[in-house]
Amino acid sequence: MLTPFQQRLQFLKDTNNLRSVANEETQKLSFISNDYLGLAEEKNLHLKFWEEVRPQLLPMGSTGSRLLSGNICQAKALELLLAEKYKTEAALLFNSGYHANVGILSSLKGLPNALIIADKLCHASIIDGLLLSGLPFMRFRHNSVEHLEQLIQKAITQGVKTIVVVVESIYSMDGDLANLYGVYELKKRYPQVMLYVDEAHAIGVRGKTGLGLAEETKTLPQIDFLVGTFGKAFCSMGAFVVAKEDLISYFINTARSFIFSTMLPPIVVEWNMFILQHMPLFSSKREHLLKLGSILRKGLRQKGYTKLGDSHIIPLYCPGNDNSKILANNINQHGFEVRAIHVPTVPAGSERIRLSLSAAMPEQYIHQFLQVVPKATE
Repeated sequence: MLTPFQQRLQFLKDTNNLRSVANEETQKLSFISNDYLGLAEEKNLHLKFWEEVRPQLLPMGSTGSRLLSGNICQAKALELLLAEKYKTEAALLFNSGYHANVGILSSLKGLPNALIIADKLCHASIIDGLLLSGLPFMRFRHNSVEHLEQLIQKAITQGVKTIVVVVESIYSMDGDLANLYGVYELKKRYPQVMLYVDEAHAIGVRGKTGLGLAEETKTLPQIDFLVGTFGKAFCSMGAFVVAKEDLISYFINTARSFIFSTMLPPIVVEWNMFILQHMPLFSSKREHLLKLGSILRKGLRQKGYTKLGDSHIIPLYCPGNDNSKILANNINQHGFEVRAIHVPTVPAGSERIRLSLSAAMPEQYIHQFLQVVPKATE
């Protein structure tokens, strides 16, 4: 007799949807890493960091949450630097992008007469934050500013006083860009609207100095909550939000994932600050990454693939768990590490291979990869 847990696992196995953690590191050419700038392989940069920081002088851990013993000096220094870079009043660190989205959005439950409207393709941590907030929320059609405005107008006529619009600047499973300028213009017309932008996949890789798509599109002044992560292009861990000082104070008092989490270790915070200081110097890496994406999308279009996004994240749609797993296995056998993405990460019928590029890749990798990818099926 199977337990309820075993029954659920058996169902996942029967539907080709059972996940597991790989037993060992792969030696294949990786198209699955979020190390977008390739900093994991920058040995000279690592040596420079060790020389400057002298980690033997740092404590091994932060010893507690920020509100207890974990208010380490490195954390405040990084927050001040983030506020300076983003030309905002304040910043607050979190332990991960998931902690940030869940903590910030769930804390909005204290707002009276409020509504959250999120893009249909916002990812899991945002959805969990919406659910935990207890606030009413709606979803607008992906990247449709027109649909968003309709929902805003309807909410205002119903007496809603605060509307928080939530978007990702680069969508993590589709690789396309938010229409930040369109939402920016919309916000200027409706004073009830506050804008929440998750820049997780754009930090480091977009913008003149790597601050993200908001920097690139010059929309920073209209963003009320800008969330970024150190766990991708920074090759680290942790996350942050930049906002006005009263909002940051509000999160310190209400965001449970901040209040009840042990602070990141000092060495991690030091690395994040080190990379943030050096980020403007990585413009050639950003340009190379954009070039790789352009070459790969062009080659895939010639093979019949569509909806390839506009960034370093490129989806190969192959609907059906079986079909996407077969395609992934075929590509893996040629020495490239890819993964099939299934429900619930993506909606049923939109299963895909998610290709994630890195600035550490030479251009020849892209051409080699294109040689082994089969033509798209109808």
